[in-house]
Amino acid sequence: MESLRILLIFGIMYLTSQILIAIFKYFKNLIQSENIRIEKNDKYFGLAFFVVLIIGFLYFQKKDVILGLQIGLLITLFMGILILLIKFIVRISELFSLKRQRIEGINSKGFKITKGTKLNQYYWRDINWIKFDKEKFRLIFKGKNKIAIDEKTQNFYLLLKNIPLGYKDYDYTYIDSFFSNLTTCVVCGAVAFKDSKCLSCGCTTWSNKLEKDYSNYDEYVKTNQLEIFATMEKNEKFCDFKLIGKNFDIDTNWSPKVTKKEVLDYSEKEYWNIK
Repeated sequence: MESLRILLIFGIMYLTSQILIAIFKYFKNLIQSENIRIEKNDKYFGLAFFVVLIIGFLYFQKKDVILGLQIGLLITLFMGILILLIKFIVRISELFSLKRQRIEGINSKGFKITKGTKLNQYYWRDINWIKFDKEKFRLIFKGKNKIAIDEKTQNFYLLLKNIPLGYKDYDYTYIDSFFSNLTTCVVCGAVAFKDSKCLSCGCTTWSNKLEKDYSNYDEYVKTNQLEIFATMEKNEKFCDFKLIGKNFDIDTNWSPKVTKKEVLDYSEKEYWNIK
């Protein structure tokens, strides 16, 4: 009888933890507006949970049933806190990592995400759910695994424009509106200015704060253009005032306030002669 009592407690403990995990996944999907699907195993766990509870209350002491529920709850809470702690540590390490992610090889078949020397290939056929999180300004993909990338990832905006049609949770209208409402950056010429910042070169709107570092607006623009379009080495090809990358279109009516000679002179002074 004692062995049956212990078996009951451990059974309720295990089933309680599985039910709590299933409930957590359900609410997580509900919050993230994903397709809510109840797995077959979750149904079996739910049925077994209620059967064992009924048997426990009918043929065993109530305190044993309650003990099993309490242990299951505590174990689940402990594992949840441990997982959150591990994710927090991983997140902190990513924030301080010098290896930044970048997206490459975007085409009709898929794309690649690289970080340092690590490269992962993703195919559209394997991705069954995509959502754009407006608040955190990031993309969330779900296939075999779930990944999230944000605007800090190189070529993020280029990927936004190249998501294939067919993903019902991806707000194509919002993305189209986002890009159509961008204006030209006076510094780099990219149609990438949003609110008070250029999403391409990072320059901001002229303000009183900038007057501490620059005597006037023209100096601010010219100084940033010299830095942005400078070449790091003498034999490096001049970009002809076009930023590398295709995240944003270049305004054909835009013209720089500095000349090629001024840029090369600046490059030689600031970079070429550095040993």
